[in-house]
Amino acid sequence: MIDATPKPAIRKARKGFFILFGRPGTGKSFRAGKCFSRKTCAILSAPNNQHFYESWLDTPEGLASGKTRAKRTIVLDRYVLTDTDRDKPYVVPDAAGDPTALPQKMLLERILEGVVKRQVREFTAGQPLTYENYIIDEGGTFWMRCFEEIIPNVRTNDGRLDTMRAHSVGAAWSVWISDLFRQVTNAGANVCMIAHDREPEPEKGKKGGARFFNQAVMKQLTADADGALLVEMVDQGKGGIEFDPNMTAAQTMAAMATANAAKNRPAERLLRLHASEDWEAKLRGLHDSMFDQIRRMELEDVLPLAGWAP
Repeated sequence: MIDATPKPAIRKARKGFFILFGRPGTGKSFRAGKCFSRKTCAILSAPNNQHFYESWLDTPEGLASGKTRAKRTIVLDRYVLTDTDRDKPYVVPDAAGDPTALPQKMLLERILEGVVKRQVREFTAGQPLTYENYIIDEGGTFWMRCFEEIIPNVRTNDGRLDTMRAHSVGAAWSVWISDLFRQVTNAGANVCMIAHDREPEPEKGKKGGARFFNQAVMKQLTADADGALLVEMVDQGKGGIEFDPNMTAAQTMAAMATANAAKNRPAERLLRLHASEDWEAKLRGLHDSMFDQIRRMELEDVLPLAGWAP
C-alpha cells in the first residue's frame, strides 16, 4: 500500500553573510577560521590576522579536527598586497624606490569584484566551486581605510572638505559592497566578516555593535547580514558569591571555596546575541529562547540551528 501522507519539505541549509564582532583577543578570527575552513578564501587587512588559528592547526587538537588552512589568502596591507595565488607581492615604488601607500578602496573593490565574477560564473555553469567560504578580516579596518580615501574627494561647491556628505558617500559605498556579498551567498558560498566592537551609548542615542566608520554603516551592514554575533571574554570568577543568611557555616565556606577556585580559572570566550534596543545584533532563524543555549557553543554548531550551512 502506498503511503500518500504528505511529507514535510526538507529545506536545504543556506549560505549566508555573517559578522563576528568583539574586542581584540576574544577569538573572533579563530572562531571564523574553524567554522568556515572548507575551501576558504581569506582576505586580510594584515598578514597575522589568522595567526592563532593557523598555529592551532599544528596542535594535536587542530590536527585531529580535520580543519584546514585557507585555500587562498590575500593580504591587502598599507604598502604591500600579497596573494598566495601569485608569485610576487604587489608594491608600488616611488622615484626613490621606496614603497608608496596602496589605494585601498580601488584594490579592495577589484578583489571583491573578481571574487563575485568567479563565484557566479562557476555557480551558473554548474561547475565545482573553487571557494565555498570567504573570510574578511578585519572589516572595520578595511572600511576605515576606504573612508579615509573617500573624504578628500567629497567637497563643497567652494572647494572645502564636506565631511558630512563624505559619510553619506561612504554609506552608499558600503551598500554597494553588501550587494557584492549577496551575489556571493546567492552563488553558494558564505561570507564572514570580522570587526571590532562598539559599546552602546544610550545617552547619545548610539547603539552597540560592530565598529565601522559611523552608526549608519553599522546599522546597514547588520541589517544586510544574516547574522551579527558578539564574541566576548568573561572572567569566570567575576561576581563573587551571594551570601544567604540561611546557609550554615559549612555551606558558606564551601561557597567561598568555589568562588575562589573560579577566580583562578582562565576567562571564557563566549558567543552572545542581544535581544536589546541598545545593540545591533541578530541571527536569522534562531529563536530568542536559544540565546542562552548557544553561549558556550562553537559557531559551526550554532549556525545549523538557525538553518545555515558553514
